[in-house]
Amino acid sequence: MNVVDVNVLHTRAEAIRHCFDIPGSAELLMPHMKALDSSPAMAAHVRDFNLEWHIIPASTAVLFDEPYRWRMYPTAPATFEVRDPRGCSTRDLLVAGHGHHQGRMVAVETTIKPDYSTPDRSFYGTLYGHDPTTDPLAAYMGEAGFLYGSRYGHDFLSLMRLIWLVDDDWRRRRVLPAGYHVSLCPPVVFNFIGTLFHTEWSATSSLELGFYMDARKDAELFVVGPNGPSDFSYVDRIETHPDWSMFGFRLALVPDVTGEETVNDG
Repeated sequence: MNVVDVNVLHTRAEAIRHCFDIPGSAELLMPHMKALDSSPAMAAHVRDFNLEWHIIPASTAVLFDEPYRWRMYPTAPATFEVRDPRGCSTRDLLVAGHGHHQGRMVAVETTIKPDYSTPDRSFYGTLYGHDPTTDPLAAYMGEAGFLYGSRYGHDFLSLMRLIWLVDDDWRRRRVLPAGYHVSLCPPVVFNFIGTLFHTEWSATSSLELGFYMDARKDAELFVVGPNGPSDFSYVDRIETHPDWSMFGFRLALVPDVTGEETVNDG
């Protein structure tokens, strides 16, 4: 049984081709990519956690170039192109991180994000966030050290602990597809999927966290979100020491590739 419905993937591929005017002869996935297969239990688990499989087109089909920047990040912050003392800008880091996912498939969590009111009243799963039972990750939050059982009551350590717990549990239960690991939704993937397929993510203004892992397993962290209806341009880097309690997050299943290894591996 396929992890994803072939017809659904075809529809999404056609939407990508139409959006970026990609000819039918251009491959969206890299040639060596294999079909994802799973058991019925694995497919049901993916649905239970509101995960959707999406194609991230290869750079040969959709390049993160200047037209892409202005199309997908039209109202990006003034810091988007500013280089830090290392010589890297936010844009540079996004281009480098996104390259690990291009030409591959990722699964992105689509659980509804509420607007932030307070950490103990803003629960994922409904627009206004009053019901703590609607968040599919609720069972993991207490063990991870979240203060309020919501995605807003956390810090860096509790967030990383939650990702490790989920990844370990899903591996133990054999519901994690081979060659994938649990991560936060990568920043450019958030922008891409939101813009093309989930414009409702811009209905609430609260921000979410995402990261890219480098070869040393250091996380380059970002906050992402909308600047307005259907505009997912907001992105900025964040350090590990500030209070993160106002930032939510969504999970993703991303492929095990060089520079994006499992965060708790080794």
